[in-house]
Amino acid sequence: MAEAQHEGQRQNRPFSVTLVTLGVLLLGLANGWRALGLVRQSGLLLELGATPDPRLCAAGSIAWAFLFVGLAITIWRRKRYTRLIAPILLLVFGIGQFVLPGPCVLAGQSQNGWPAIVFIYVVAFLFAALVLNIGPGRAYYDN
Repeated sequence: MAEAQHEGQRQNRPFSVTLVTLGVLLLGLANGWRALGLVRQSGLLLELGATPDPRLCAAGSIAWAFLFVGLAITIWRRKRYTRLIAPILLLVFGIGQFVLPGPCVLAGQSQNGWPAIVFIYVVAFLFAALVLNIGPGRAYYDN
């Protein structure tokens, strides 16, 4: 009987919150994959004179991977502070990716698609901010 009441009080996770969780998790996995590639190719990149040091970029990617996977876990576990942290972390990551392009990318090549990159990060930021703080997402965290 107590279990039935507890399940009745528990609200289902809105699909939009699940999308944000999956998106953040995918960003974490992508950064982990990027770090793995940088570590495996660091010898070649150093030989070619890549700047910044690919090992430094790999360390940064590992840090982002842990941050995003941890954020996905906290969103999934319904921690209230993630409503504020998730959009801010996405914004900081987007600005960092735009301002500090990856190693071995020629300056001209990295700037060719900047309007699309800005659009994608702005949409991701706005989507996460709106989903987690308005409507069913807010009600999900407030219960």
